Amino acid sequence: MGLPLVEQNTAVPRVCLIITAWNQVAKTVACLETVFALAYAPKALEVVLIDNGSQPELAIAVKQQFPHLTYMRHEQNRGFAGGYNSGLRYALTHSFDYICLLNNDTLVAPDMLSHLVEAAQAEPSWGVVSAKVYYADDRQRIWTVGERVSP
Repeated sequence: MGLPLVEQNTAVPRVCLIITAWNQVAKTVACLETVFALAYAPKALEVVLIDNGSQPELAIAVKQQFPHLTYMRHEQNRGFAGGYNSGLRYALTHSFDYICLLNNDTLVAPDMLSHLVEAAQAEPSWGVVSAKVYYADDRQRIWTVGERVSP
């Protein structure tokens, strides 16, 4: 697949990585730990957490542990789509090259984002790319490698 984007001498595409959460402090913190360990140029990545009306413990934990996180809070849970819609509006108004959506119970490999951006750049006609997803309780077993969807 070539060199990871952080090792190339080209401009690194700006990515907004959006995560929604409702409570689940431990899962959200574990997710963010893997996200902030991504092998991707830090200045080209903005991580946005949409707090869907969680108890205060979530805000306290993530703000203390992840000071570079963009934190947005809804007073009430707007659901899966409502949370992501807020994040998407933010990303679209800040002119990112790519947007990545993650669930808060996701753990990512350090090279995940570089591979996704590389795939998107290789096939500009693709509207969406997906990572290989493993079962949470069996990380050797593949759950999905994506699908092809045509209009």
